[in-house]
Amino acid sequence: MPTISFLPSSLVREVRDDCTASGHDKSSNTEFEPVSAPSPVGSTLSEADMSALRRRNYKILIGAIQPRPIAWVSSRNESGNTNIAPFSFFNILSVEPMVVGFTGITTRDNRVKDSVLNAEREKAFVVNFVSEPYAKQANATSQEVDYGVSEIDLAGLTEIDSDEINAKGIKETKIRFECVLENMMRFGDGPSSGTLVAGRVVKIHMDADVIDDNDRLNTDQLQLVGRGPGSEWVRTDSRFNLPRPSG
Repeated sequence: MPTISFLPSSLVREVRDDCTASGHDKSSNTEFEPVSAPSPVGSTLSEADMSALRRRNYKILIGAIQPRPIAWVSSRNESGNTNIAPFSFFNILSVEPMVVGFTGITTRDNRVKDSVLNAEREKAFVVNFVSEPYAKQANATSQEVDYGVSEIDLAGLTEIDSDEINAKGIKETKIRFECVLENMMRFGDGPSSGTLVAGRVVKIHMDADVIDDNDRLNTDQLQLVGRGPGSEWVRTDSRFNLPRPSG
């Protein structure tokens, strides 16, 4: 089976036909198939080439790193309204202290995501988790709207006050984390660059039917969904168990 390799900074596609026959030198079967003319080392890529690189690298990332959990982040904007947006670049960063993080990717016209700006200014946000019955509403809140517009009204949702922070949560979600800003880390400063927003969880809210007396969450009750490539979403209703090896 041929293998394909990329440098993230180049539009050249390397195709290697690995020969498995005995006695053949695999390295001698390497061929190079340029997707477009590569730029010399140290030169400046054209804007068209940079745009093509960003699109390709993004597709590879979201196609390889899946399924991705979703942080449906609610935050308080400058107008005092609630901003909501789903982020599938999201995960656990620490258990003690309990820290979660999401990454906002700068837009094509180099605008930082509203949720990132709000978290930086207000020092707080809520991570709401997306259950399948509300996947369409979560998807609706991913669209670009004017700053100050409340996606709560746009998606027909209900906001609920938090106990420890000024940002409000989404009442319809089965579980949500109130978070205070722990740290931010920026990677790059142009279109498609990322800002990691780390939040320390200060309070957790969940429906009573999703947790048992041993503090285990019920995956079937949560009905959480995640993201795949393109417009694909994934369910958590198909699973298998592998006990961790002892010793």
